Amino acid sequence: MKSTLLTDEEAKTIDYYDKFAIEWSDKHSGGTMFSPEMQIMFKLYPQGNVLEIGAGHGEDAKKLIRHYGVENYIGCEPARGLIRIARKNNPKGKFENITVYELEKLNMQFDVFWISAMIIHIPKKRIKEVLSIIHRVIKKGGVGFISIMEGDIDMGESRHGRHYSLWSQKEFEQALTSTSFETLKKRKIVTKASPWLTYLLKVI
Repeated sequence: MKSTLLTDEEAKTIDYYDKFAIEWSDKHSGGTMFSPEMQIMFKLYPQGNVLEIGAGHGEDAKKLIRHYGVENYIGCEPARGLIRIARKNNPKGKFENITVYELEKLNMQFDVFWISAMIIHIPKKRIKEVLSIIHRVIKKGGVGFISIMEGDIDMGESRHGRHYSLWSQKEFEQALTSTSFETLKKRKIVTKASPWLTYLLKVI
């Protein structure tokens, strides 16, 4: 998917997930790493409209739909290959083939947002732009989840075809504060690769 809204890095990453959608989906099925955050989010905001940004192959969509209801869920995914799998896995779910930069085309305000392992592909120079767009489509007082990877290494050498932005806690939290997100809870998950940082957030 090529768009004038995307940098070459972003377009290349989306093309990768489009081309290798089946292989990526098979490798990343059954993940539960962020389940604790999802359960807390359900308690913080038990009912409402939920927007998933970067729905991937639709695994988290199943859980979000089960809790909030299929009529209250919209998933956005720019890679056509992944969205085909997401629709197959969630036949009644609503998925839009758009990027994070096009969210306002939905003409909706949401109560809850879920962004798992998507921000890692946003170039750092665009992070405040992306967070500001997300902020505009979520109601004041709404809550949501973002996961990022911590560090400063070049993952492009080990994961060819995709752009990665790794963050320090300080710089990412500064970006959140400057775009009017309040951190409700955060967690660091140590893995064999770079650590994950998770944030449960409130729109202020």
